[in-house]
Amino acid sequence: MEKSTIIEHLKDLRKRLLWAIVAYLASAGISFAFASRIRDILRSFGGDIELVYISPSEALLTDIKVSLLAGFFVALPFILYQIWMFVAPGLHRQEKKYLVLLVFASLVLFLTGASFAFGVVLPFAMAFFQSFAGPGLVAMFTYDRYIQFVGTLTIIFGLVFQLPLIMVFLAYVGVVSPEGLRRQRKLALLLVFTVAALLTPPDPTSQILMAVPLIVLYEISIILTQIVVKRKRRAK
Repeated sequence: MEKSTIIEHLKDLRKRLLWAIVAYLASAGISFAFASRIRDILRSFGGDIELVYISPSEALLTDIKVSLLAGFFVALPFILYQIWMFVAPGLHRQEKKYLVLLVFASLVLFLTGASFAFGVVLPFAMAFFQSFAGPGLVAMFTYDRYIQFVGTLTIIFGLVFQLPLIMVFLAYVGVVSPEGLRRQRKLALLLVFTVAALLTPPDPTSQILMAVPLIVLYEISIILTQIVVKRKRRAK
């Protein structure tokens, strides 16, 4: 019976993985048909710039990269749904409720961080880099390098915005407490600016644009961890 259960779980895992892969590839394939439009949108966030390519295959290969990136965002809700369908049968009713909230909050925070990177950080970062152009020095950005820069910035901010969820989890398992987070505000502030300096382009504006949301998210984390700890104590 135990072996049968394990086999059934493995079959279900394979099915969920296949559905997730199919959804991702289908989304990437559809995105490829709109690669030029997506390219124009991504370019517009960088300000008044022109993109060039310096090898015969660069434009095509970068269009594929753009399609894979766009396909990930399009398919992400469905992928998360497949993860939910695999995990849910082994959870209690209360655990299912918490997991739904966790997955939804994680998705919203990731998309919020990515949108912030696109709409706020990217224009400032590109303006900073273009400020070094001058007489005899013209800014020319290759399509491939620009997409790499945009993709990296987007993913970094999407992950950084998961801070409240990480803190809530750590508070739930007893690693951190709201009191401890309050006491460590100064250290957290130092770490925030250090992380911002390491993960963002080397200009003060981009670093501040990451540091400020991180500070706000840290304060939100204190409030959320306090709620989690209180509910945990009441449950006992």
